[in-house]
Amino acid sequence: MLGGVLINSVIMLILYHTSIRAILFIAFNITQGTIFQFWTLGCLRGYGVGTANGALWTIGVMVQCYFVIWILFRLLHKHGVKKWGAALEIGIALNIALPALSGIMPALAHKLLMQIFLPYIWMFILGAFINEFFEQLGKKLMKLWLPLLIASAFFSLTCFDIGRYGICKCLLLGCAVIGFGYSFPKYRSRRIYHMDSISITW
Repeated sequence: MLGGVLINSVIMLILYHTSIRAILFIAFNITQGTIFQFWTLGCLRGYGVGTANGALWTIGVMVQCYFVIWILFRLLHKHGVKKWGAALEIGIALNIALPALSGIMPALAHKLLMQIFLPYIWMFILGAFINEFFEQLGKKLMKLWLPLLIASAFFSLTCFDIGRYGICKCLLLGCAVIGFGYSFPKYRSRRIYHMDSISITW
């Protein structure tokens, strides 16, 4: 991660032609290597997509989710659909409720709240749920991956959705990707890079 921060900073200094105060730029790079990746200098909002590395903050959240889902899976493994469904519903409820707290919490406290696993764990629960009941769900997802993908695109394009990052489109897309992956096994070994290209504002 630190290597990525360094490379991004060098490229930014070379390509971005807006003056940046040295002390603030150093502070920004320090935060990019910690848990405060959500902070972006105002003078950098014209670079790329508005953040120097908008996906970087997800690394810490994903590590938390991997740990939490391991615990949840051990607790729920071999339990019925109702308990798994309840866990998924709680996760989705957190995804909807926590962003709404922004109006009653200090801005920094809310930003830190959104850096922990609670709003996002539902996606990992969904994956574990499908894994637990794959015998019942696997063939259905393989048959329905294309309609699921189209439905996800509908919610994405119309912005008719709820929750942080859109629960409907994410849920449908997750199911579509799993269905597609098992329908075309040769693609399952491919690497997927997360925001791997540099966006440059000319």
